Formats: sequence, C-alpha cells, structure tokens
Amino acid sequence: MERARRPRAPRAAHLDRRQTRPLHDAAVKACGGLNGLVMDPMTCKFDPASIQCPPNAGNTASCLTAAQVAVVQKLYEGPRDAQGKLMYPGWQVPGSELNWVPWVVPVPGSGFTIDPTIALNTIRYLAYPGTDPQLGLADVPFTVAGFHQIMSATGGTFDATNPDLTAFRDAGGKLILWHGLADPAISPIGTIAYYQAVEDRMGGPAATQKFARLFLIPGMSHCAGGQGPNSFDVLTALITWVEQGTAPDSLLTTQTPTLANPVQSLPAYPYPLMATYNGTGDVNVASSYHAAPPPLPFNAHVSWLGTF
Repeated sequence: MERARRPRAPRAAHLDRRQTRPLHDAAVKACGGLNGLVMDPMTCKFDPASIQCPPNAGNTASCLTAAQVAVVQKLYEGPRDAQGKLMYPGWQVPGSELNWVPWVVPVPGSGFTIDPTIALNTIRYLAYPGTDPQLGLADVPFTVAGFHQIMSATGGTFDATNPDLTAFRDAGGKLILWHGLADPAISPIGTIAYYQAVEDRMGGPAATQKFARLFLIPGMSHCAGGQGPNSFDVLTALITWVEQGTAPDSLLTTQTPTLANPVQSLPAYPYPLMATYNGTGDVNVASSYHAAPPPLPFNAHVSWLGTF
C-alpha cells in the first residue's frame, strides 16, 4: 500500500510509459548480461540519476526529471515508514521497469494503475471492514502501529509466511517455488527472504533442498510475460520429484517466438545458483549457460516490520 501512494506525488514526479524504456535500457546497461536481461538484480547498483534530464530540458521523454529520479529511487528502496524501516522485505528491482505499466506507472490515456486499486480494496474491506467506504490511502497511518493493525486483521487468513515446514516435509511433501526477477507486482526479494527463512528453520540450504527448491527467472514479469524466457514446465518437474524421487536440478525456460523477439531459452537453477554464460555460443540458447553461484552472495535477511 505504501508503494501505491508513491505515484500520488506531485504530478511533475509522475512517470509515463515512454520513460520506462530509457530507464530500463539504462538499468540493463549498468547491470545486464549479453542477452539483454538483468540476471542478478539483487546486487545491481544502478542509479536512476544517471539518466536525469539536464536543467530546463524541453523534452523529457528520454530522461527523468529530478523529481522523477527521486520517485524511482524510492521504488528501488522499498516501502518504508517515517523512520526508514522497511514495511515489506522487498522492493522494485532493476530490470523490471518495462513492466511497471500498469502497476505503478499509469496506462496512457486512462491514468489507471493497479496498485492503488488493490490497496484501496484491502484497507476498505479487509483491514478496516465496516469503516467509511470513502477511506483513502492518505487516511491510513503508515507507521509501526498502523502496520501491525493491518497485519493483525488480515495476516492470519492471507499470509503464507511460516517458515516451519516440518509437517509438510515429514509428510513427504515437495515444494517448488519460482519467481520472475522482473516482477513489478510482488518483489522477488520477498520470496528470497522467505526461502532463506525456511533454510534457517529447516536445517540449512542442503537440508532444505531435499524437499523445497526456489527457481528465479530472469526477465520474467508477474506470473508471465516480460522481456525474457517465461514459459516452463514446473508441474512435470514436481510430479517427477514426488513420484520418482528425482529433484529438479534445472528448469528450461523459453520465450514464445515473435517477429520482434525470436526464440530465446535459458536454464534456471535452484537458488542460489544462477545461469552463467559459458563465454562462447549463442547468448539466447540455454546450452550456452551453466550453473554457478552469483558473483556476490545476496543476504535477504532484511530488517522489516514483520517476521517470518
């Protein structure tokens, strides 16, 4: 909900669809691979100020104003209270910018964005049921107390944040988690943070991977789509694991071919391994990649108002 309030900054700070392209291109230039995807957005240090418009620029379609740079920086930083404490263990990641429409950047012509719609329905009908139906985002206290009030009203019903999967594991359950690394709606950082919490509770990475594995998909948007390969068969992998005892060591992801985007494929590996270019071969073909740890380990044990 805090993210939904950010686009309600002064109009001069609003982004439009045209500006997501130069913003995305700059992020890819700073942190992207040869295949045009940001493969490891968690450790990307991209600064949107790198495409700030010069003073008195007449056309801002290919750059950002100072006010817009400030908004984008806040989106990359994540929702925080007045003391700077994260209210959710996640944030917008570099490489997701083209997918911000219609989540945080308005649809051209209509001004519609999804985030405020979800946030308003949540506070009116879930967090504060029976209150004024005209209750708005500006009426909600984005404080520690306000956070816990909302969580106490909805968390027990809707949250899936318990990292203790002992009963599930002991019953023979197998779990495959996956998340697009260009998801503009639900930050992949939150999923990584949850998985690391599971590792902590369930005996460490090796013990956890015996029954639960996480796959991160570069360039994939929210549930589908995006700029990278985003089609893969996770169901067969899960069935094979449950019925034959063979855990998935990789998933083959592919992109549906179009005239503008020819076939692209990429392997996804169990977290924390990532697809790493071999140094030779077609960068758009999965066989040109191998599994390797990320250049810099990512610690998702972020300090936030909630707990796992």
